[in-house]
Amino acid sequence: MENLEFGYKCKDIITGFEGILKTRASFITACDRVELVNNNEIEGRWFDAPTIKILDEGIYKDLQEIKQCNLYNDIEEALYEFGVLAKDVITDYEGKIITKSIGISGDISYGLSPKYAKESHNNDGVMFDEGRIKVIDDKKDEIKTSEKRTGGVVPNFKFR
Repeated sequence: MENLEFGYKCKDIITGFEGILKTRASFITACDRVELVNNNEIEGRWFDAPTIKILDEGIYKDLQEIKQCNLYNDIEEALYEFGVLAKDVITDYEGKIITKSIGISGDISYGLSPKYAKESHNNDGVMFDEGRIKVIDDKKDEIKTSEKRTGGVVPNFKFR
């Protein structure tokens, strides 16, 4: 994702969807994704980063003049690591951190995936802002990611 900057006008080469790059995300499985937004839709759409083609600088230069909400410039600056057990301090929702995202304003969010329970009707992950996260257990499961991958199942996430 090193060349994909917030505000760039991009196109997904598979679907042809065009929009402004709003959010970048990394998953524990090393599958990087980006969210593109356009004027015709309220919500953005997510795509695998390698399928994104930069069309032009879009609003990139305009964004450089705006002071960001947070000091973060990249997901690598996130406080918490993949695989640790964490909880949302407001709702007590618990899960392992399996995704990290950074938005156009510099805000970092984490996707918590709960322990699977077959009797549960809701095993979806939930995204929380960094300020709401508290690590309960920093012991991590070993995930082998020899190289960046794309595609595959992406869990559903609800935003809170």
